[in-house]
Amino acid sequence: MRLLASIGKRVNVRIGIAAGLLVGKPLGITLMCFIGIALGSCKLPLDLSWRHIF
Repeated sequence: MRLLASIGKRVNVRIGIAAGLLVGKPLGITLMCFIGIALGSCKLPLDLSWRHIF
């Protein structure tokens, strides 16, 4: 029984890591681009839209 519980915990950790990478990375990149542009420290190129970033 301990083996099955250990496998279940490993699967949950892997799902959490995968979800964090799939959701967190694009969200973080988009958020940092938005903050940089809002503060005026950078500018969105003319041939690039927000749809290209996200």
